[in-house]
Amino acid sequence: MAFIILMFAETIACLGFLSQAREKLWRGVFPALTGVGLVVLGFQEAIFRRDDEWLVSHFYCGITAAL
Repeated sequence: MAFIILMFAETIACLGFLSQAREKLWRGVFPALTGVGLVVLGFQEAIFRRDDEWLVSHFYCGITAAL
């Protein structure tokens, strides 16, 4: 449970830092960390996914759009 809370906080913090980043390096690092956080949080066991129908799944379309 603590890992999920830390990943949520990390994802929100990286998204906030991304909006303030000016250097080219940090404008690449923060989106990568935010994307990793979204994927890790999205693939938890409690999240409903339609794995057998992934082409029409709102989960996979949302993750793709967010990334």
